[in-house]
Amino acid sequence: MNAKTALTISFALACTACGGGGGSGPGPGTVTSGGGGAVVAAPVISTQPASQSIASGKPATFSVAASGAAAYQWRRDGSPIAGATGASYTVPAVQLEDRGSKWSVQVSNQGGTVTSSDAVLTVSGIRLLAGAPDTAGSADGAGAAARFHEPFGLAVDGSGNVFAADYYNQTIRKISPAGLVTTLAGTSELNGQADGTGSAARFAYPTGVALDRAGNLFVADSAWRLVRKVTPQGVVSTVTQLPKGTSVDGQSTGLFQPSGIALDGAGNIYVTNGVGTRRIAPDATYTMIEGDDVRNDVPTSVVATVRGIAVDPSGNVYVGSLQNDIRKLGTAGAAIAGTAGIQGFLATDQQGNVYVADQAGSVVRKITPEGKMSIIAGNGSPGHQIGADLGAALPPPRGIAVGSDGVLYVAAGHAIVKIYQP
Repeated sequence: MNAKTALTISFALACTACGGGGGSGPGPGTVTSGGGGAVVAAPVISTQPASQSIASGKPATFSVAASGAAAYQWRRDGSPIAGATGASYTVPAVQLEDRGSKWSVQVSNQGGTVTSSDAVLTVSGIRLLAGAPDTAGSADGAGAAARFHEPFGLAVDGSGNVFAADYYNQTIRKISPAGLVTTLAGTSELNGQADGTGSAARFAYPTGVALDRAGNLFVADSAWRLVRKVTPQGVVSTVTQLPKGTSVDGQSTGLFQPSGIALDGAGNIYVTNGVGTRRIAPDATYTMIEGDDVRNDVPTSVVATVRGIAVDPSGNVYVGSLQNDIRKLGTAGAAIAGTAGIQGFLATDQQGNVYVADQAGSVVRKITPEGKMSIIAGNGSPGHQIGADLGAALPPPRGIAVGSDGVLYVAAGHAIVKIYQP
């Protein structure tokens, strides 16, 4: 190797074989050409790739700005992407599978290589978990092969298993994270009030469901005005029966049927019906926290409204109120702004946001702790299919639950869907 082409790489520690331990020279990450040529420094990144939130099916572009760059290599989750060798990289159409992926780039020149920080990709959209939104039935199975008949209330456990009150099938269904549907308790289209295990138990138009910390499911079993308990093994027992009142006949009996149900950290059960909301203690005693215990001499023409209820991590109780809006109980009693006329099953997340399955409006709504309301999914027109677009028409939503990761589970039409928020 001759003197004109030789390269001398400088290190942070002096090498005695190259002239002793006390000399000065170029710093680490630099290259000098032989014969006293210019020093080449490693690239310096001035603008890192930015994390992004993109709707499913839309493009996402990551870019970097660096001085002294001679070459680029983009990576996904630490692995190089073939052909991704420019200052920017575009994913043509992101998918829900890309959610949480990390994108970075290595920038290099003759002086060395530097790696950018990770940019995290968040993808929003809707995905079918199980069932067929426009086809009713009763069948266990995987994903779209399973069948429900107007599922209502939903609950989700810490492992991502979803539990659904399958209203017209008179059953309680369990859906695994992979979308495998099984029947936990009850027998399709056979209603009643019998306690028992698995298919020996009977329900009569179950609506709301809620899970306790031990994995027990509590069910608002509407027709007989019962609150039922279902263990993880499918053993069904009756907790209590809601009173009806006297001289109540015909259609007005629906006023006294339970619909929404929720639990708090102390084991109290909250149940709504058409005349009030009660808190049931672990010893089965109860307190009315809204409305009346019973009503007598109710006209036949009075029709009940399904009212949701949810308890947030701080113990605050939110309810679809008797005034036909959404309220936080235990406060001054004022409605949350903008919720007049809005009803539906409710859910809360770890941040204190409230979600509403607005069946009449064919949308899913979000209410922040500050009272700001927005639409998460749907456009106000009832749909018949499930697409990835959050703004597309949505089959009328009934039940709703929130996973520990913030993913929403919604009973829409005859199906259960997952909604990934922006």
